[in-house]
Amino acid sequence: MIEREHTSIRLKQAMEEKGMRQVDLLEAVKPYCKRYGVNISKGQLSQYLSGRNEPGQMRIFILALALDVSEAWLMGLDHPKERQAPVSTADGRREEFERLFSNFSPEQQELILQAMRGIAAGK
Repeated sequence: MIEREHTSIRLKQAMEEKGMRQVDLLEAVKPYCKRYGVNISKGQLSQYLSGRNEPGQMRIFILALALDVSEAWLMGLDHPKERQAPVSTADGRREEFERLFSNFSPEQQELILQAMRGIAAGK
């Protein structure tokens, strides 16, 4: 099993480094929540900070954006804290696709492959 630090510790660390309080982070996540159709309530954030609950993948993404840290670091993994700049090269897109694709279940991966095959057949 991979050793990792609890998300609550990383959340607190990032907030402290940015001089943010819980209310500040709630304000910072608002535009991302709106953009991605996700809600992070005061109660949810409080549970994430206390370690009673772990944020799901989409909420980790939004919190990482608001704190300007990498999702993997925020999840407690031994990974650089800095966010990676989007890569616009073909190789970068391939790496991004592989990274994202690996996060899906086998059933979801098959649906994605079917959609890609359909798009490719339409050429």
